[in-house]
Amino acid sequence: MPRYLYYYWDEHWLGSAQTWDDFTFVWMAATRWGWPLQDLHKCSLLELWQNADRLAAEGVPYIQLYAEWLVAKTLREENANALLLQLFLQLHVAEGRYIPKIIDALAYLLLNRFVLHAGRQQYQLTDIEFYYRRAPHHNDPYVHGGPEQEHTGTWFYNLAGGLDLTCGDRASGAEGGILLRGLRQLDGEGCISGIQLVLRELVTALGGALSSGSGWWLGMADSRVDMPVWRTTRQGLVEKEDPLATDFRQRPYRFLADAGYVRTLRGKEALVVELLETGQVGGNEVAHLLGYKPAWLA
Repeated sequence: MPRYLYYYWDEHWLGSAQTWDDFTFVWMAATRWGWPLQDLHKCSLLELWQNADRLAAEGVPYIQLYAEWLVAKTLREENANALLLQLFLQLHVAEGRYIPKIIDALAYLLLNRFVLHAGRQQYQLTDIEFYYRRAPHHNDPYVHGGPEQEHTGTWFYNLAGGLDLTCGDRASGAEGGILLRGLRQLDGEGCISGIQLVLRELVTALGGALSSGSGWWLGMADSRVDMPVWRTTRQGLVEKEDPLATDFRQRPYRFLADAGYVRTLRGKEALVVELLETGQVGGNEVAHLLGYKPAWLA
C-alpha cells in the first residue's frame, strides 16, 4: 500500500465516522496520481511543497495535510546537517510563497536538532528571529543588510548589539541573519535571554585568549528531541508608515522552544496570550508555560 494511503488510513480513517466509500475515493486518487504521489517523500522539501500544491490544485484529497506530515517526519528523522544545508540553498532560489515554509523548517532544525558549542560549553538554542531579504520575493525591510549578511553560515555582530548566524547569498542578491535571542545551558539549569546577554555569555564561554581550539560552532545534537516550536512576532521592530513594513512586522518570524526558557522571560504573559490567540497552545497549557495560573485565565 502506498505511503499516502497508510497515512490516510492511520491519521484520518481509523476511529473516524468515515465510510468505505470515503476510503475508496482516496484510493482512486492514489491510483490515478500514481508515482507523483507515491514518490512525494523522496523529493527535497522545496520540491515536496511545490508538488503538493500541484496535486492540491488537481483535487487530491488530504494532500496538504499529508505533505505537512511528511515534512515533520523528515525534519525529525533525516540527517540534520544535510537538511540544514539543503534548506539554506533552497531559501535562495524559492518563490516568495515558499520562503516562510523554509524559515519554519530551519527554525525547527536549529531549535531541536543542533547544539551551539562555545569553547567547552554547549547550549540549546531556545529563541531565534529570522531576517531575510531577497527582492522581489521576500523584501523584509528590517534586515540590516551589508556585505557580512551576503553569506550563509558565518557569525555577524549586528547593529543591535547581538549575534547573527548569517543566511544570505551574494549570487542571488539575498541578505539575512538569524538573531540569537535565547539559550539554555546543557550542563546546567541556566537560561540566558536577551541579545546582549547571549553574546556576553558566549564570549565568556570561550575562555582563555591564549588557548587553542576555542570558538563558536553548531553541531548536531547527540540525541534527537521533538519539542514544539512556537511562532510569534519579532521584538523591538520600529513601526513604519509603510504597508510592506507593516506586513513584515506582523509576520511570526520569532521562534521559541523549551517551556522552562519561556518561564524565565520578562513579558511572558503577553507572549503566551499571543500563542493562545493564534491557537498554538490551549488554555490547559498556559499555566505550564507561565509557571502559574494567571488571573485572566478562566
